[in-house]
Amino acid sequence: PTSKAYSDSTIGIIDTGASNTVISIKALYKKITDIQYYILKDAISQSNTFSKTFSSVRGKNDINGVLCRLPEIVINGYSIQDFPFYLIDDREKANALIGYDFVSSCDLIQRKDGDMKFYNFDINSMRSKMESDNSFDLLSLQDEF
Repeated sequence: PTSKAYSDSTIGIIDTGASNTVISIKALYKKITDIQYYILKDAISQSNTFSKTFSSVRGKNDINGVLCRLPEIVINGYSIQDFPFYLIDDREKANALIGYDFVSSCDLIQRKDGDMKFYNFDINSMRSKMESDNSFDLLSLQDEF
């Protein structure tokens, strides 16, 4: 049966598999020294920042993510202010994954055999999907990096 929210031509719904946007330490900081890493870890542990455990698609153990924000992030030339995401403690692999929190805060167009195009991003919509307002401001460590 077809939901009233979708037309009769709707075949299915895409599930990105990721509910939240995550970025690894390696993706965020291309070259991070051991000292910088421990400063970051210590600053986050001393803050009252919201964290969440994620299951890994690759079968790794559960991964802890800390809710952070950046004053600005540029995605494909588009600047987003005060961007929330979960920072993953991985210094080995540069991983970044756009989650449903981001995707569902945009309008999107996708044509058969074409790219998905996101537009009309609404940062307030994304922020409302965060489980806490208590995020770590990475700008506070700018003098260390």
